Formats: sequence, C-alpha cells, structure tokens
Amino acid sequence: MLAAPTESAFAYLVRIVSHTQIEGFQTTGIAIVHAYLSLIAMFYLLLLSALIIRARPRAAENQFFALLLFCEAYKVTITWYFLYPFGPEILGSIEYVRVGWYYCAFLSFLLYLAMPVFYPIRALSFLAKDLIKKNIIWCLPICAALMTFGLIHSAGSIPAAIGGVAHISCTEMQQNAVVTLHPGTEPLGDVLCQPVDSEYLPFTYILTQQKEIASLMLIAPVLCSFLLIFLLRLARKQLARRAETAESATEARALAIGFAGKALFQGVTAAFVIYMSVRYGRFSMTELGNLEDNKVVLLFLLSMYGFMFSILVAALFEGFMFTYAILKDEVLGIDEQLRRTFTAAVFATLGAVLFLVSTELMESLFDVGWLGGVAIGLPFIFFNKPILAAINGLSTRLMPETHTATERSYLEAYAFAMEDGVVTDDERRFLEMQAKSLGLDSERVAHLEAGFDASAEENSS
Repeated sequence: MLAAPTESAFAYLVRIVSHTQIEGFQTTGIAIVHAYLSLIAMFYLLLLSALIIRARPRAAENQFFALLLFCEAYKVTITWYFLYPFGPEILGSIEYVRVGWYYCAFLSFLLYLAMPVFYPIRALSFLAKDLIKKNIIWCLPICAALMTFGLIHSAGSIPAAIGGVAHISCTEMQQNAVVTLHPGTEPLGDVLCQPVDSEYLPFTYILTQQKEIASLMLIAPVLCSFLLIFLLRLARKQLARRAETAESATEARALAIGFAGKALFQGVTAAFVIYMSVRYGRFSMTELGNLEDNKVVLLFLLSMYGFMFSILVAALFEGFMFTYAILKDEVLGIDEQLRRTFTAAVFATLGAVLFLVSTELMESLFDVGWLGGVAIGLPFIFFNKPILAAINGLSTRLMPETHTATERSYLEAYAFAMEDGVVTDDERRFLEMQAKSLGLDSERVAHLEAGFDASAEENSS
C-alpha cells in the first residue's frame, strides 16, 4: 500500500526524507536513510565474508570469521522494511525475518565467546585443539538454532517471544492513524497523526514491539566486547613471545581493535538505551505513546536512532579489522584496499553527520539551514587534503601495512638487487620475470619498491 494512489514509491521516499524534523517527531525519514545505508553495509560485509572464505575455503579460522561477518551483515538490516512503503500484508514476513535476526544475534554472541579457540590465553589453552576448531563451525549454528526455537516454543508464539509488529498509516492531520496489528501483537491504543508539516502527509511506517530478550541481545555484544578486548590483548602478549605465533599475535591485535571499536561506538549509546529503558520502559517505538513530555520523547528518539546508527558503524569497523586480520598475509594489497575504503568511509560519514547537524542547528536557531551546510561544506572542500591525510594516518595505525608471502619473496629479490643502490637493466629484467611468476602487477610492484626505498632512506638518515 503506497502512501497515496498517485504517488510513486520513489516520490514518497524522497518526500518523507526531505521533510524530516526531529523536533517535530517526523522521523520516519531517518529510518528510511538508515535502511538504505544498512543495505549498503550488508552487501559490503557480505563481500568481506566472501573474500575471507574464498582465500582459504577449508581453513577453520576463515570459515569462522566468514560466518561471523555473515551474521553481522544480517543484523545491520534491522530496519529493512523502511526501504519501501509496504502495506499491512508485509507484517507476517517481518516477523519471520525478525526470527532470522534473533538467530544471527544468538549465533554471533556464541561466536564471540568462542574467539579464544583461535587466540587462546594460557588459562584457556585446552580450547585450542584442531578437533574443536574443525567442528565449531557447525556446532555453534545448531546451538543458536536450539536457543532461538527454544525461546519461541517456551513463549508459545513468535510475538510472545520477541514482540509483535504493527502497520501505521496516516492520511489526515489530527486524525487517528489506521493501525493494523499482526496476530499476537499487544494493543497500541490510539495513534495520532500530528506532523508539524502538512506536506509530510500521507505517511506510513512499521512499529515493532520488543520483549526483554531484545534489549538483552542488543546490549550483550557490547558487554561481550569488553571481555574480548581483555582476552585478545592478553593472548597477543602471550603469542608474541614465540616466533612461530608472531603472526597470530598481530591478528589478535587487529581483532582487539575491532572489538574496541564496537565497545566505543555502541557503548555510549547502549548506556543511554539502558537508562531510557529503566527510566521509561522497554526500548521500543511503541512506548512513545505512553510518554507525555515532548523532551523525553525527543531523547527517546535520539537514543533509539543513535543506537541504530552505532550498530551500523560498529559492524563496518569490525568488518574492516576482521578482514585485515585474516587476509593481510593472504590477499595481495588487501590492507591497502581496506585502508583506502576506511578513509573514504570515515571522510564521507564525518561530512554527512556534520552537514546534517549544522543545517538542523542553523534551521532551529535562525531558520536558515543552508547556512550551516555552507559552513561545513566549504572547509571540507578547501581542506580536504589535510583531513584525508589525518584520517589516512589513523587508518595506517589501525591497519599497518603487511605483505603476503608472495610480496615478501619479491621484496627479498629487490633488496638483493638494491644492495649497491642501483638496479641494472639485467636486474630489472630479472625482477620483471620474478614479478610475473609471482603474479604481481606493475602497480603493486611500484608500490612495494616505493615502500622499500622509503624505508631504506628513513633507516639511513
């Protein structure tokens, strides 16, 4: 069911997004933006998962992290039903997709707890056995399935286990919305259509109810991240003491940074979510009708959407760091590609957030939102190089450049040729043959040689 018979789905989405006003509680547009960003994030995480499994399909470690990123990809699409102005006929499908979300939430939590199998500390060294590594990839999915369907069976139905879902449709100002409840959904009471902007009408959206288990599954990964940061840092120190496990120590460092990102991005918003849940009830859009203070409603919306976007950012950051950890020694130039993508993503996200905040602030204070966009846009245009350099420096510290065994073989040959400081024609022909046999293209060879020369110059100065 579209918002109006004469309006296309695309026109509807553009209209709702362009008339978003947080203070006026016209926030469906934010959910639409989040839905499309989460779709992009999902495809990117699936791509990273495919890269990991393709590098070593039979390696237990690669299978483990590919599955973990697959779960994260599914979990970020929590607002997928805002991609299109669906009608009430979609409610049944939403409930089944939500079951899949809870399954992935349980599975990812189990995968987090199983991380010491691959990066053990001394007290958990009994877990680092080949038998456990080879069988964990199918044992944990079965356990997650039992947990999911056990929850539903004990509650008696899907809505009773995870919460119901409702379709809301508003066509007129100051009129009660048309509410369609999926069977088993708790009654909502009267839902009013009171947008501050009449051009926002008509509009439609989906409300999902959340049981206590939902809050637990949203917060548990954040709390688990703090534990894993400690365990991985301890494992890194112990693995670094032996030469044969030095590479694993580097991987443990990257993974610890990934979980630190999750703890940082989601930790603050999660704390606010906990406070709002304790103070005002369950963390759900359906609770807004029970709140009378507009300031409280505004805080509720900010905490909810802030947490939703933090899930998106944390999942992408995890994806970068996990892929770097597993593939840095296997895929040519993967570290460089991840750093470039990370830099571009941070630059674009930072610009978008500052642009939205500044325009909203200027619109609220002086009714000239475009001035805030100009104030943020101009510095990003004229000072983009130093901003990009700063972000690139951060990405380099997070993901230091590493070389695969193939690249190290070429660098050894290049170092031999550069012993006298000059590469002769015969040596160049030998290096070209070496690069061809190793499968290195000219661009990658130039990058490797430039890095070697820069390092040699730095060491000699």
